[in-house]
Amino acid sequence: MKTVVIYNQVSEGLGFFIVDGDQSKFDGIYINEAGADNTLQDELSDLLLLDEEPYYKHDLLLKFPTQEVKDGAIVIICGFLP
Repeated sequence: MKTVVIYNQVSEGLGFFIVDGDQSKFDGIYINEAGADNTLQDELSDLLLLDEEPYYKHDLLLKFPTQEVKDGAIVIICGFLP
């Protein structure tokens, strides 16, 4: 199973990742969101982000990966607040 992540960077727009497994627990989670579950924010950061360039652990896609969804991928939206 795969998950298509719609990654909202707020000031920079949307990007998309394809990651392995069911990552639905991150749906609606935004890194740096005040009052949100810090554990989930940290786990999301560990899943997607690096501390140095290129900053992303997975290829950042600029076009929605429609075929992955047709093939059964879960779709979530999450992101990063500056």
